[in-house]
Amino acid sequence: MTATPPRLMIIGATWEQVPLIRAAKDAGCFVLATDPGDAAEGLAIADETAKLDPRDLGRALDIAREFRPDGITADECDYSHYAAVFLSSQLGLPNDGLPAAQNTSNKLWMRQRCRDSHVLQPRFFPCRTVEEALDAVEIIDWPVIVKPVDNRGAFGVNIARNGDDLNAAFLDALMNAHSREVIVEAYVEGTHITVDGCVDQTGAHHNLAIASKKVTAGDKPIIVEVTYPAEIGDAQRAHVLETNQQVIRALGITGGLTHSEYIVDDRGRCFLVETANRGGGVLTSARIVPAVSGVDLSRLLIANALGQPYEGRPKPYDG
Repeated sequence: MTATPPRLMIIGATWEQVPLIRAAKDAGCFVLATDPGDAAEGLAIADETAKLDPRDLGRALDIAREFRPDGITADECDYSHYAAVFLSSQLGLPNDGLPAAQNTSNKLWMRQRCRDSHVLQPRFFPCRTVEEALDAVEIIDWPVIVKPVDNRGAFGVNIARNGDDLNAAFLDALMNAHSREVIVEAYVEGTHITVDGCVDQTGAHHNLAIASKKVTAGDKPIIVEVTYPAEIGDAQRAHVLETNQQVIRALGITGGLTHSEYIVDDRGRCFLVETANRGGGVLTSARIVPAVSGVDLSRLLIANALGQPYEGRPKPYDG
């Protein structure tokens, strides 16, 4: 008698999610892939497809109940990861945990949790109006970073150096904030660092890769180069990795992948920018981190979603 293949729902099917969909198919899964658009590359690989904005949790739940998955997963996107955790929680399926999804999908909640755990980060203020943003600048001083509380990547994130900048930056952040709330925080100059990791199936978090970035100057910096391992000293590297473990604990991350961003200033201090309970985008978790660490993160995500053991034990990054 032929075994029934596990049914896996994957939220997101753009080119970034293609490796995850392919890995699921290679693992013998029957895959439902969802995406807001009709032309996403991964839709052609899946067994079934559905049109879905991952922020529409009601429709997502209807689709999941109709498909009856054995597991739900996503990668490289905050909205998709949140939806996967929410749906899995609703359906009683294995997942990374809703508390961590809450803490990592809202930058204000993230900053507050990390502040309570004494993690070094830029001074910040939540602001609902330009007037509140100006009050924040009176305390922080110019320049400041203005960003939406809840969006992915650099959408709505700007540097403001004067009042005119602040007004434009606030409106841009507000336009990109689903909660209509904005954070104004101190601008920290230094080396941009990313740390990628995962939680193994014993619950232990492992730092897998650390990189430094070169970014363009200007009020909307663009990443132009990423180097592994990070081009910083051994002592600084150890400090960043230790800080990352502190952040993971503070945010209550107990499963899945992690992608954290930091800035190391000229005094060697490590400031948290943000942490996500998902893999890094632009194929970072699908291709780059596996090549650096030897850990197949797509296979790990699939195993976690299906409640299956992952073959292999991640080793902590040793530089």
